[in-house]
Amino acid sequence: MNKIRQYGVHRLLHSLTMKEEQLQVLQIADGCYCSSFSLDGEEAFTEWIGGTAILSYKSEMDFCLPLSCKDLMHELAQPQNGNSVYVWHVEADEWHSGMVHHLKRL
Repeated sequence: MNKIRQYGVHRLLHSLTMKEEQLQVLQIADGCYCSSFSLDGEEAFTEWIGGTAILSYKSEMDFCLPLSCKDLMHELAQPQNGNSVYVWHVEADEWHSGMVHHLKRL
């Protein structure tokens, strides 16, 4: 198993439940989501990337950008084979504009 990486984000969205959590630290190993917890201050070994992170069962982007935030959430909520959860990241300014032009899997 690879080293666990930690990222700090403004917002974490769960694509299937639409649950939203503010100021979260995400733990990711081997490209898959492990866990998250509230960011309460400086967190050692955590890279602050800000923006919005979205949890999804999709491991690959099989759709074209740009998309509205609503359409992106719809695409990422589609069920996939397997049970691994992946994290997709959108920069804060794009999320606030309502249109996503760039999407990165962490």
